[in-house]
Order: sequence, then C-alpha cells, then structure tokens
Amino acid sequence: AGLFTDKAQICLAIFWTLSFGFFPTLEAQELKSFRISLSLGSAQLPLWAARDAGLFSKHGLNVELLGLQSASRQVQLILAGDTLAASLSGTAPVRARIEGADTIIMMGLLNSFTLSVIAVPEIKKPSDLKGRFIGVGNLGGSPTLLTQRLLKKWGLESDVKFLATGGYIESLAALEKRRIHAAVLDPPRAYIGRKKFGFTELANLGQEFKYATTVIVARESQLRKERETFSQFAKGVIEGIHRVKTDREFAIKVLGKMLRSSDREILEETYRVFSALYEKAPYPAVEGIQPILDEMSAQLPKAKNYKPEDFVDTSIMKQLDQSGFVASVYR
Repeated sequence: AGLFTDKAQICLAIFWTLSFGFFPTLEAQELKSFRISLSLGSAQLPLWAARDAGLFSKHGLNVELLGLQSASRQVQLILAGDTLAASLSGTAPVRARIEGADTIIMMGLLNSFTLSVIAVPEIKKPSDLKGRFIGVGNLGGSPTLLTQRLLKKWGLESDVKFLATGGYIESLAALEKRRIHAAVLDPPRAYIGRKKFGFTELANLGQEFKYATTVIVARESQLRKERETFSQFAKGVIEGIHRVKTDREFAIKVLGKMLRSSDREILEETYRVFSALYEKAPYPAVEGIQPILDEMSAQLPKAKNYKPEDFVDTSIMKQLDQSGFVASVYR
C-alpha cells in the first residue's frame, strides 16, 4: 500500500507539473537573461509595460526588473556585474564616471523634468513672486537649481527666497497653509493643488529645460562585449514606449500596478503627463547632462573638466534609428 501511495504521489506531482507549467518551457529556456535595476516612480512605465506586454521576450530576452530606491546601490550592482543595466536619474552614473567607473548612458527614457512651479491664486504672474517664498524638497537638489535658472530668466533671482519643506507632499501642505506662495511639485501634487485648491501653474520645468531625469545606463565594457543583447533590449524599450503612447488603458493598468493605486483620476493625470514626455527615439539628451555637471562641480571640482558628451554612447540608438526600426514601430 505504501508503494502504491508513493507512486500515486509521484504521478500526481507529474500531472500538476505538466498541467501548470512548473517546468520551464523551451521558449523560456532559450531566452537570454537580462537583469536591470529601476529607480522607483512613474518614469519607469515603458519598461514595466514592455515586460507585461511580452515585448522583451519577443526579442529573445528574459528581462528581470529590480526596483531599488538607492541610485548609488544601482550603480554598485552594475559595477559588480549583478545587473547588466540600470534605469535611474543621470546624477549617479555621471558622478560614478567622474570618479573612475566605466558607466555610460545608452538611452534617455525621460529627458526633462515632470515638475511644475505651482502658485497660490493671488500669484497671477511671475513678477508677483517678488519678496515671496518658493517651497522645494531640499535646497541642494536639481529642482532648486533649475528653478533658480528660471527665476534668473524672469529677472527675479535675487527677489525670491527658497524654503526647504522636505518633499512634495510637505510643499503642497505648506502652500495650502500659505507658509509659502509657490512650490515645485510633482504631477500628482500639482494636479491636486490645481483641482482641489485652485492653485495655478506658473511654469512647467520640463518645457523650460532639458534634464537627464531618467536614463538607462550600462558599463561601457559590457556594452561593447554584449552589443547585440543591449540592442535587443533597446528594441523592447522603444516598443514599450510605443505601447504606452498608443494603448492608454493598458498603460494606466500597468501604472496602477506599479504605484499600487486604484485612484483612476490620479492615474489618468500621471499617464497624461508622462506619456507626452516619452520620445519615440529615446536618445539621451546631451544638453540634459550639463545641469548635473553644474550642480556637481561645487562638491566635485573635477566635474568642470568634463563635457556632457563624455557620458553618453548613442551608437545603439543611432543604429536602430537609422536602420528604420524606430519608424517601423510607429507605422
């Protein structure tokens, strides 16, 4: 009886394995593994969309997306060989290269900020900010630097003061309580401010400046060694951007999973903002690296010795663009 029971259990296990796919399929076995770390946030939507839509596997890759909060940790994983690439803000890979690493930017997923300067209703135009406070998350970050440039453009660089609030949520709360008169806000908070409190948008930083907000980075040595693999990955990213731009409902569904949110209104607004900023051919914006070098040079003087072109390799993007691949995706 015991032998029969053992045989029955083995047969049952085989049945479940075959029925529910516990053994990897031949297709899965043939896919090449590609591990990439992602910073957290809505900017990564095309990568999640490409994975969920099977666009990476279409190009022979089994892509694993590893979400991480720390950009420096993402760079460490690349240099250690634990990941092939990272999708993150341009600051960390630029700093790493200046300090001697062979990190290189191969694609620009988001080449501008999604932030806006939002003001209380009584501020009708930029000149109304004279003698007032603008809230920012912290005083040393890129949003502050670019807002300072914007104030200079408006002729207000010495007439407006900054107040560090700690984050976008805190800035919105400070704006509501009139502790500040304007704030640099991300899309959800800017939307809530406009809709709930009647605040106005004075400027969109994304329309004013280029910035390497989200870039895809690899090791230069690895890029040369596995060029075809990275080319296939880039194809999946390009098709992921296309899917986001052309399939709104699918993209919003993926976004909801990413953000763990079911707030349709916020998801739609986030989709509206980000989908408009993704470029069909996601070249890294060279001019978007200069603000990073400017910001970094105060603490890292040798940053002044570098040009933005020193940090990018556009060869794969050029190949896919000039071969007609990008155009074929949008036909």
